[in-house]
Amino acid sequence: MKVKIILLITFSINLLFSEISEGIVLLSDYEYDKAVLINIDDEIIHQWDIPNLLKSYLNADSSLYSFSRVNNEEFFIQLIDWDGNQLWSYILEKEICRLHHEQEILPNGNILCLCRETISHDENIFFHNDLDIDKIIEIEPVGNNEANIIWEWHFYNHLIQDSDIDSPEYGDISQNPQLLNINLTNNYDPFPNYEDYTHINCIDFNPDLDQIIISSRSLNEIYIIDHSTTTYEASGHSGGIYNMGGDILYRWGNPLNYNRGDISDKKLFSPHGVNWIENNSPGGGNILLFNNNHSAGSSAVIEFQPPVSNNGFYPLINDEPYGPYDFIWVYQSDFHSQTHSGAFRLSNGNTFITSFGNNRVFEVDHEGIIQWEYIGEFVNVHRAIKYDSNYFNPILMGDINNDGLINILDIVQVVTLVLESDYESIVDLNYDGSVDVLDIVIMINMVLEI
Repeated sequence: MKVKIILLITFSINLLFSEISEGIVLLSDYEYDKAVLINIDDEIIHQWDIPNLLKSYLNADSSLYSFSRVNNEEFFIQLIDWDGNQLWSYILEKEICRLHHEQEILPNGNILCLCRETISHDENIFFHNDLDIDKIIEIEPVGNNEANIIWEWHFYNHLIQDSDIDSPEYGDISQNPQLLNINLTNNYDPFPNYEDYTHINCIDFNPDLDQIIISSRSLNEIYIIDHSTTTYEASGHSGGIYNMGGDILYRWGNPLNYNRGDISDKKLFSPHGVNWIENNSPGGGNILLFNNNHSAGSSAVIEFQPPVSNNGFYPLINDEPYGPYDFIWVYQSDFHSQTHSGAFRLSNGNTFITSFGNNRVFEVDHEGIIQWEYIGEFVNVHRAIKYDSNYFNPILMGDINNDGLINILDIVQVVTLVLESDYESIVDLNYDGSVDVLDIVIMINMVLEI
C-alpha cells in the first residue's frame, strides 16, 4: 500500500502546469533482463530483474506480468508482485503456442497471446508446402502454476483463394473481404513468404465492443475480429455478437489485398503498435499506429477514425473499400524504424512514441512539439508503455492518511512526520530524498488545488 502511495505522490510534484503527461514509464526488453519503471525526470523508481525477458506489463495493483523465453523454444509467463515475489507462473509449451511479439492483458486478468503455428504440407489444403501463419489464444491463469486455454482464433480458418476453381475455399476475393486471400504475396513479391505469411506484430482489445485488433507487417493491413465468439464459432463464419464467427469484421490499410483498390490506395507500410485510443483520451475510439515506412526513410504515427456504428459494425458500401480514405492526424519528423516501435495516446492528448530504430522514447503534443524525451540507459526497447498518474487506483495522490480525501488532515499528518525524527519517505513530496518544509508547502498547494 505504501509503495503505491509513494509512487502516486511523485506524479503530482513535477511540472504541475507543464504540457508533459504526468505518469510513469515501463521499459522492458530482452537486452537488459529487467523491467524498469522511470518517472518523467528519467529517475528509476523501481525495477524487476527477470532473466531472458521479452516483454512485461504493469497491473493497477502494482504487480507485473512478464514473458520470458526458455531454451529458445518454450515461454515462461509469470505474475510477480512489487517486491519480486512470484504470484503465478506458467510454461507455455511450443506445441500450444510459439509466442511472439505482443500480448494483451484483459480486464478480467486473462491474457491474449499472439502465436505462430505451422500448418504442415500434409494438412495444408491450399498447396503442398508448410505454412507458417498466426493464431491467438486466451490464457486463464489458474492456481499457482496452471492455466486454461479458454479461447482460440486461427487465421488459417479464414482464408480464400481465386486461382483454382476446383480447390477448396475458392471464391471472389472482392466479394469476400471478411477473408484473407492466401495467394497474396508479401509486399507483392512474386514468391510468397509462407514461412511467416501474416506476421502479426501487435494486439489490442476493446472491452466496449468486445473486439480484437491486430496489425500485419507483411500484408500492410490491420484487422479487427470478434472476441465474443466461442472457440468453435471463431473457427467458422457465424456466431458471436456480430454473427460473423471468426471472420474479419474490419480491415484497413491496403485494399488491394481484397481487390478493392490498387497500389495507390495503400496507406500502411510495415505497420506496428496498432491500438484503440481509450475513451477518456482525446480521439477516444480512433485507431493509432506506428507506420514504419510511411515515406522513404521516414516513419510516422497516424490516427484514423474507423467507420464503426453504435452497435460495433463496420459498414461497407457496394464495391468500395473500407473507409476512411485518409488519416485525421499524422506526426512525422526525424525518426525512422524499420521494425517494432509503437505509439499510444495519453489522457492529456499527447502521444507517447517508441522509435526502436533510433533508440528513442519520447512524447509529443498535438502540434508535434516534443514535450519529453527519455535520456538514459534503457533506450533499446521495442515498445515502451506510459501509465497515467491515476493508474494505481484507488489510491489517491496526496492522501497521506489513506482516508480517500485530500484535506487539512493530510497537511497535519505531513507536519507531524516532518517534526518527528522517525518520519517516512512517503511524505517526500518533492522527491529530493529529504522531508522538510518544502514538502509541507507542496501538500498545502495540493489541498488548495482541489
